[in-house]
Amino acid sequence: MKISIYHVTVIATILIVVALLFGLGYSEDSNPPVQEYDGLLFPDLDVNDIDKIVLSNIHETVFLNRDGVIWNVGDPVDYPAFQSKVQWFLADLEEAQRGQEVEVADDDLSRLMLADPLSDENQNTSAVKVEISSLSGGYKQSFILGKFDFPDNKPLISIVGERASARRYVRILGEEERVFLTSSSLMRAVPMTRKWINKGVVPIQAFKRISGYSDKGDEWALYRNSRFGKVMGEGSLKEFKADSEFLKNLSMFFEGGYISDVLPSHSLTEVMRTSNHRRFRVEDFDGTIHDFEIGNKTSLSKEHDPANALTDAVLTLTSKPIADNADYLAVTIRIHVPDSIQISDTQMGPFKGGAQRGFLIDEKSLLLILNLFNISEENSKRPHLEKSKS
Repeated sequence: MKISIYHVTVIATILIVVALLFGLGYSEDSNPPVQEYDGLLFPDLDVNDIDKIVLSNIHETVFLNRDGVIWNVGDPVDYPAFQSKVQWFLADLEEAQRGQEVEVADDDLSRLMLADPLSDENQNTSAVKVEISSLSGGYKQSFILGKFDFPDNKPLISIVGERASARRYVRILGEEERVFLTSSSLMRAVPMTRKWINKGVVPIQAFKRISGYSDKGDEWALYRNSRFGKVMGEGSLKEFKADSEFLKNLSMFFEGGYISDVLPSHSLTEVMRTSNHRRFRVEDFDGTIHDFEIGNKTSLSKEHDPANALTDAVLTLTSKPIADNADYLAVTIRIHVPDSIQISDTQMGPFKGGAQRGFLIDEKSLLLILNLFNISEENSKRPHLEKSKS
């Protein structure tokens, strides 16, 4: 019996349809069905009206509040935010694309890291809940950033990295909940206070004198008579010679940017309880005084930062990487400004009114100062060294 071209075409079409149906049925077992959807993820968002942002995961909640044009990190630290980081995050939200709409069953929310992290029983979830609102305009939106969907296109990953090529499940909360698989990974939404604080707010312009003392009775001082004058020592550092490398490293430390984290005020008593307090004071030529006190060693938590799951090919937040073996010291800082200098409370930020603030500083950043204490202690043991009190 002869089979016509028509019959061959019909049979081939049926086989293709069956294969497609089988393929769709198979894929539904592993991935939620998707639907193409063009447009912005937040079409009604006006970032200029947003004055409150809340980022939460199972470990931490960060509050960002806008006062005028200035963003601050709220309780429990109450500290100026890195303004650029907040603006970058808002720009990410404004430009985020919807991508594909996904049908997700309630039972799959936890698996896709889309359950509310504040109530999810899954302690390994990496979900991030984001709440943005405008107190003046009435806008309010909550959503959950869930699991990443990494592409199989290895050449693309090798060029731009996983962060740039990964898609992410986003669950829009509200009366009509929807889930999208978007190419906008929104990686800046990290609920860690230290990712948002302004780490360079205590610069020392030009030091005139540095003096230090410890509970052991060791006192030392370094001073210069002009901004570019020779550095000389006093007390147990009378014989100290400061070379150009020392001055360069000292200037880098004084310019700020060395802060790793901000300590809540209620935790200062514990971390500053030590058998040997080391205190040092830095005086500027303009009369400004910075008082430092070094407390105990402590550590930072790196748990559940979504960035840890991705490569470093594309940076998310411009903060110094945290070394696994780094040691951190609790340090308090207080700034005294003379009456002759006109400075506003806004410029003083967390130090207004002579407030003392606590920080965590990488021990390596403090090595220069710690070495001065060590040299002072060694010199004080030498009976022939003439001591002079600072």
